[in-house]
Amino acid sequence: MSAKLKKTIKEKIQDIKDQRDVIAAFLNELVSEAESKADELLATKDAGHFNNYYIEVMQHLDRCYNTFVLLSAEAEEKINISSPMEKKFADG
Repeated sequence: MSAKLKKTIKEKIQDIKDQRDVIAAFLNELVSEAESKADELLATKDAGHFNNYYIEVMQHLDRCYNTFVLLSAEAEEKINISSPMEKKFADG
């Protein structure tokens, strides 16, 4: 086995982990912003303030949720499209 090929595999694994961390940070920030806005509104005692910001907060929560749904659907689609070589490798 080639040391260079092994190194390439290890580098690719690290690249994948790095990208995972970037995506996780993005998603965590998205959720954090949505939760923060929602928590602030939920904590308010002022009915007028609540009513004024309810729609804005719900739109933000919907955007967050829809982003997750779209990312999940796109990821699932990409993952399920496998090359003939991947299928052959998986089949043994």
